Amino acid sequence: MPNKLSRRLGYLPLMLCLCSSGFAQQKHNRVMLILIDGLRPDQITQAKMPNLFALQQTSVVFADHHAIYPTVTRVNASTIATGSYPDDHGILSNMLYMPETSKQPLTTGESRNLILRAASRNDHILAKPSLSEMMTADGKHFVGITSGSSGAATLLAPEARHGTATLINAGLADGKVVAYPADVDRTIRERFGVQPAHEGLTSVLWTQKVLREYILPELPHDLVIDWMTEPDSAQHKYGVGSPQAVAALKAVDAEVGKLLATLRERDELSSTDILITADHGFGDIAGTIDLRTIYREAGLQPDEVTALNDSPTSSFYVHPHAGADFQKKLTSLTTTMARRQDVQLLFTRSMTGKGCKAGASKGSVAGTFALEKVHLCTGDGPDLVVSMRPTGQKNAFGEGGSVPILQDTDAPNENAGVHGGLNPWMEHIPLICMGPHFQGTRTLQEPSGNIDLTATMAALLHVRMTGIQGRNLAVDLTRTGAVSHHQYEAEAFGIRRYLNTTTYMGEEYANDGER
Repeated sequence: MPNKLSRRLGYLPLMLCLCSSGFAQQKHNRVMLILIDGLRPDQITQAKMPNLFALQQTSVVFADHHAIYPTVTRVNASTIATGSYPDDHGILSNMLYMPETSKQPLTTGESRNLILRAASRNDHILAKPSLSEMMTADGKHFVGITSGSSGAATLLAPEARHGTATLINAGLADGKVVAYPADVDRTIRERFGVQPAHEGLTSVLWTQKVLREYILPELPHDLVIDWMTEPDSAQHKYGVGSPQAVAALKAVDAEVGKLLATLRERDELSSTDILITADHGFGDIAGTIDLRTIYREAGLQPDEVTALNDSPTSSFYVHPHAGADFQKKLTSLTTTMARRQDVQLLFTRSMTGKGCKAGASKGSVAGTFALEKVHLCTGDGPDLVVSMRPTGQKNAFGEGGSVPILQDTDAPNENAGVHGGLNPWMEHIPLICMGPHFQGTRTLQEPSGNIDLTATMAALLHVRMTGIQGRNLAVDLTRTGAVSHHQYEAEAFGIRRYLNTTTYMGEEYANDGER
């Protein structure tokens, strides 16, 4: 993997590649990123999503595209916003662990919690600057519109509340506004009313109407991020492949068709680079495991551990974080987890204590991989991360990806579908690209990931970003390189576990695990 310095300086060759590829001759190029929440590649079929299926036949398809792990919305939103991994941007889970503020974990789904986090970080929600900030500094216009949570929207453009971008979502400022800045909020309220909050497809339809009838014809926009939160909502509630989820897929596909038709009518389709992807894939819940039972087996009290539950992935903080008992407690919890047949992968720091070592692959506790290998090692980050093992069984609708989840409350789980784990159903997502810099019909088998989206968009827009990671995918059309596969091994108690990764052009992508 490239070191931090090479990544920080990686933009210079990126810009040189742009010029040598003829990018500098483009007078004005717009970019649109369409995020379809929870979409799996195998769902893009003629029957379910005819518009996307047709696009795949005439566009550039990255067939081995990866979500960021944990495969949850707000972690991936933060990576897309900044072009950096979780250990750099600071959002390691869909939940926040802020013991100085709250005894209980806080959801990143609510913007108020992110703003609370910023209060102790010089008013910065993320530890890295966002593309929206860099665009504003460069005199370009960012517009983000999402039907999802206020937290996910805020992470796309963290400083929009201070006037650096246009951001549209129903839950901003605790629901007091539907958009930043104020004049956009006022116009939307007058013409479209208030966005239905968290109402699945109804919310999606509202955002798409605003996009087609207001943003495209009236607002200046160099980059539009359009985040549709279906089929995620339907799949959570009813399961992958359910009639409701299939209906959501068809509806979202129809909205994509309408959007492309609008761009064509406005004579903007041929001058807009369009990237269509997802934040994560999906699976189904195959039972729940009570963490409190595991704590007892490890000889720990519930108040000695805090768990951030991303469903099939959980991140554990052992208390106290210092002292002679810390390593003993961590080892006890980790070994208890490692003995379980339903645990797929375990990650701990490569060093005892709180240190991190770049490039490490083995964790400090036997049977674990290094948190550094999946970019989750920070000084105030989790001590143990566990990803559960898929069952190999299909759900009631014939779909794969079922996996048990971890839970530490008595609250009944009312959902059917889930994501968050490190397995092909949740890690592998689609990426379809079209436009002036993605011409022709090609299917690329080389790996790519959401880590690469920001570098790509910044390059297409000629925006210089500092500290950027990932690579410019548009350049992949004019270059080739060797793809290498690696399988890391960790063994404990007679159980061998394997972490599979693929490396291409200096980036290493986590694929899945085996045991």
